Amino acid sequence: HDPKREVIIGLDPGYRRAAWICTQPTHAYQAGLPLIGTEGWTIFDEIITADTDTERQTLQLLQKPWMKGRTTITIAHDPAGVAKQSAVGKSDMDIIKDTCRKAGVNVVFSCSRKPEDHAIQARCERLRALIKSADGVQKMTIARPMQRRQYTPGEDGRKSVGIYESLLEQPFKDGKDIPDDSTVWKPWTHSGDALGYLAVFVAPIFAHDDQGWKDAAEEGYEERALGGEMGDFGGDGFGVADF
Repeated sequence: HDPKREVIIGLDPGYRRAAWICTQPTHAYQAGLPLIGTEGWTIFDEIITADTDTERQTLQLLQKPWMKGRTTITIAHDPAGVAKQSAVGKSDMDIIKDTCRKAGVNVVFSCSRKPEDHAIQARCERLRALIKSADGVQKMTIARPMQRRQYTPGEDGRKSVGIYESLLEQPFKDGKDIPDDSTVWKPWTHSGDALGYLAVFVAPIFAHDDQGWKDAAEEGYEERALGGEMGDFGGDGFGVADF
């Protein structure tokens, strides 16, 4: 973690499971300069919770040592996060904003309203590009301590999974470029989804005259069938750093 650089968080909110993936872009990446080695993005921390309300999740974030002295963070989130919770009458984003404001931290939220950005297949494509470019340039590094992190299972007895394990092990549905979110594999999807929302923030889709692009995204790229395992994202794509 570099205290001088911006922190951008990918968030998949929820009570049963939530994932906050904390990243920092390098100066070279933000400036659009050619990347050398691992000069792209670093995932340096995460918050993975089960059966925890949004306020308590946010308090966990504010208690992180690297938050000391920070006055602004950016959160790229699931579009569903703006829906109000019936129990409290506020959305997840409202709760996060209010809790952070009490601690003197301003939150900049990012959530695309474009239908193209909400196509799961398109989000997966952006995530692949965020990890490693087509010409083999590694763009994403995961801090080594995150390999060893284990999280408390939920009340349902299922695992809580961090981004490292998620990227390595999450399978896809047969014949489609969609992560398997069945009962067995659902815990693996939250961290990947959170990082996907960040990928959409980094590389939004711009308007295209060719409507066929959107149609292809919504149909799941069935002909391309990039599926297999999330490792194809993948295991060889991201680096691991000793910090």
